[in-house]
Amino acid sequence: MLKALLRTRAQAMANSMFARMRRGKASKGRVVLFALLAVYVVACLLFSFGSILYGIAQSVGGTELQYLLFVFAGLIGLILSVIGSLFTTEKQLFDANDNNLLLSMPIPPWMILFSRIGMLWGLNALYMLLLMIPTLAVYLMCCTVSASGIVVLCLGFVLLPTFSLAVDCAVGWLIAWISSKLRVKNLAYYIVLLGFFAVYFWFITRANDILALLLQSGGAMLDAMRRFLPPVYWFAMAAEQPSPLSFLLYLLWTCLPMALVYLLLSRTFLRIVTTSRGVKKAVYHERALKVTPPSRALLGRELRRFFSLPAYLFNAGFGVLLEIICAVMLLLRGQAIVTLLPELAGFEELLPALVIAAASFLAVMTLLTAPSISLEGRRLWILRSLPVESSTILWSKVAANLVVGLPPLVLLSVAAILVLPMDAPMAFLVFLLPQLFQIFAAVFGLCANLWMPRFDWVNETVVVKQSGSVLLAMCGGMALVLAGCIAYALLGRVFSPIAVLSAIAAALILIDAGFFLYLLRTGVKTFDRL
Repeated sequence: MLKALLRTRAQAMANSMFARMRRGKASKGRVVLFALLAVYVVACLLFSFGSILYGIAQSVGGTELQYLLFVFAGLIGLILSVIGSLFTTEKQLFDANDNNLLLSMPIPPWMILFSRIGMLWGLNALYMLLLMIPTLAVYLMCCTVSASGIVVLCLGFVLLPTFSLAVDCAVGWLIAWISSKLRVKNLAYYIVLLGFFAVYFWFITRANDILALLLQSGGAMLDAMRRFLPPVYWFAMAAEQPSPLSFLLYLLWTCLPMALVYLLLSRTFLRIVTTSRGVKKAVYHERALKVTPPSRALLGRELRRFFSLPAYLFNAGFGVLLEIICAVMLLLRGQAIVTLLPELAGFEELLPALVIAAASFLAVMTLLTAPSISLEGRRLWILRSLPVESSTILWSKVAANLVVGLPPLVLLSVAAILVLPMDAPMAFLVFLLPQLFQIFAAVFGLCANLWMPRFDWVNETVVVKQSGSVLLAMCGGMALVLAGCIAYALLGRVFSPIAVLSAIAAALILIDAGFFLYLLRTGVKTFDRL
């Protein structure tokens, strides 16, 4: 029975990723395009992780501080795997759609729980593989290599997902337990995840300081790591100084927390899954009926869905959070940059363009429209049956993206204009260009979802994180920002920065207008055929 459950979970994961291709619903060209985009994203991740670790390895490789490479590799691996599967864990363990069906069968609850944990471990292992490859490459290039070190390093990466899974399951259990006590389920998501992301951003902003402190006082920091994060410490020790004792301690620190978490889950799984949340009793009060125009009602519907689905909120709106953080940092620390400008020859003229590039990159990460049609799922027929034109429905989805994405960009642009030195034409372009990129992200994301809709999902997280339309929209937005940067770098040597940025703005206006016309004509017809 356990083998059948594990096979079912593996098939469900494979179907969630490749079902459309295997059923022949995607053309060969679309499959090739999706494969190229997937290879591109994986290559970017491998390159970014490799660049970070290579910089560390150049400083510590071949020295007595070589273990710091494995300390940072372990930390990055834990952060990557925890973030990658955090949204999926609670849904798969406690809020899966087939929980009631499986519990009604003569299957022991521990088997159901174990099969789901096995699937989540495989997902964590996939994320960890993205870090294992560049770590091994950097280790071979820059460090003193030993055969036992390579073997232990590979085994260490195999075991590290066990600890990250224990963290995911503990957080998922906490969310599920809080949710079982609250009427508003998603409140628990926001409380726990906001705290988690606060810790994550603190670590990211302090990464350079932590590395410098490690290099200056490696022994003291290593002792602190041993006390507060033993799995990472023993991972580094087992890889740098392979010995049966260090590997045994690492094995205990990765597997024992998972065993304790599993014991906790097995004792509370059935109670949490079968708990009915209280529902507030509605009290009728006579009042005048408020009539809302269809466009505003649809816009409100899109916004309510965005703020009610935590996975949708934190994935599609991640750029908004970063924009607000950058705006606050500019207002608080921007004067430090201004004081350094006299010492950086030529950088003052380049700074506004860098602000535009950073804000535009964050803008194309705000992608509410990319999964918005797919999220309708089996309820699409309800939307289609309303006495509302298809163009109004599509426009409401674009408008929701703009309502969420434009205000933080305005805040970031205004903060940059107030803090950094620039003339009026450049200030106007700093304000305008990120808004144009945000408009592109909204309209192109909706076009991508019209081209690659997905309605066979059983979990909203699958659509938000694994949908081909989301991948296409994100890569398309980043490619356009990169094209603008390349154009500025090449043409800025011949023409003035104002002229080059103005030409880029004009090109963006034409591109945005072209996609708007496509949505109003071809896009409406495509939506009517869904």
